[in-house]
Parts: sequence; C-alpha cells; structure tokens
Amino acid sequence: VIVRALGFPPDRITVTNNSTDTQSLTAALRELTDDDVERCRLKLGVDGGQIGLFLGSLNPEKQIPFLIEACKAVRTKVPDFELVVVGDGPERSWVEAATRELDWVHLIGARTAEGRVPYVAMSQLLLVPSAVGLVALDSIALETPIVATRGGCGPEIEYLVNGVNACLLAEGTSSASYARAVVDLLVDNERREALVAGCRDAQGAVTLEAMVDQFAAGVEAALCAS
Repeated sequence: VIVRALGFPPDRITVTNNSTDTQSLTAALRELTDDDVERCRLKLGVDGGQIGLFLGSLNPEKQIPFLIEACKAVRTKVPDFELVVVGDGPERSWVEAATRELDWVHLIGARTAEGRVPYVAMSQLLLVPSAVGLVALDSIALETPIVATRGGCGPEIEYLVNGVNACLLAEGTSSASYARAVVDLLVDNERREALVAGCRDAQGAVTLEAMVDQFAAGVEAALCAS
C-alpha cells in the first residue's frame, strides 16, 4: 500500500507476506496432549480457568505497564483470570514487580519456536497491546486470537482482521477500554471461538512456503518484464 501510494506501478509490486516456519508450530500444537498442557499449568502454579498470554520482547514499545494495568481491570471482572508472560527484555522489571504484588501474574522468560507452544495452548487469548509483529503469525498458527491496538505495529498486522481472527482496537485506546475488550471475549465463548476459526482459516495464506512461492513469482515476473 505504501509503495503504491508513492506512485510505483502496481503491476511491478509483489506482496510476499513475511512469514516464519509456522508449519513447525502447527505440528507441535497437534502433537501436544491435554496432559502436556496440564503439567505445564501445574508447574507454573496456574489455577485460573481464564488465561491471557503476552508473547514477545519486553521492550518499551510493547507497553508492558499498560498491559499490567489493563489486566488488573480484567481481574476485577473475571476473578479466575491469570496473566502469563513469555518474553524478556528491558521492561522485565515491570513484570517482576507485578509477580511480587499479584500471585496471578507469571513470568516465564524467553522461549523460542516450539518452546512457546504449551503456553499458548493453555491460554484463551494473546494480549499484545502494541507493536504487533511476527506474533501475529503465532496467533494464527496456534489458533489463539490476539487482542491488540494498532499502535506501532509492523506489516504483519495486515494478516489480522478485526472481528474475523483478532480483536484490533484503535491506536490510543485506554487501558480500561482494552480491558473491556478482553473481558468481553473471555465471557463470550461463542464469539471467541469464531475468532479461533478465523485464525484457522488464515493459516494457509501466511506460511514460509507461501512466502517463498510469492517471492519466486515476483522475481520471475521482473525477469520477464525486463
């Protein structure tokens, strides 16, 4: 869209849809058993039936204080809500402080590739308030809808469609409004399951294999045009 807006000919633009190896994630999810998930919950001491997961780097642009404030508001409406944080970075101290204050906040640290799958599997929603990037692929591949604002996001936000496979809020949304959106999805199983189905439907379009095919087609088109 940006390149087209600059006046570049549309027939010379190839959209590759940036992706990672999502097939390994979906395979790991299929192999995961209910017992695996339960063991993970017990190891963490997670008792709640409603779990929100933050997945990503703990950087300032991710708005970690905003996330914690919003989750406190969620907890007042959903008493069995718990927050699990998978990631590391300069904002880690905010999460560490929250774990000392709140026994329903759990900090895991960084996990890569298949190591993150059990934590996503135990969660109802991914909670990433800002700067959504490749986590959009995790959301789709692991069939766990994301609640996000449009602030500071990478191009991967285009894979998410509000009300279809994600809940996307306007940039500048308050923590209270964000919390209300999370609560609405946690208490409305039918609506949340519709978003899960939307994630599943989107899986084929955002794979590493599809990106490679589109990139190769773009190169071939460029060579033919020359």
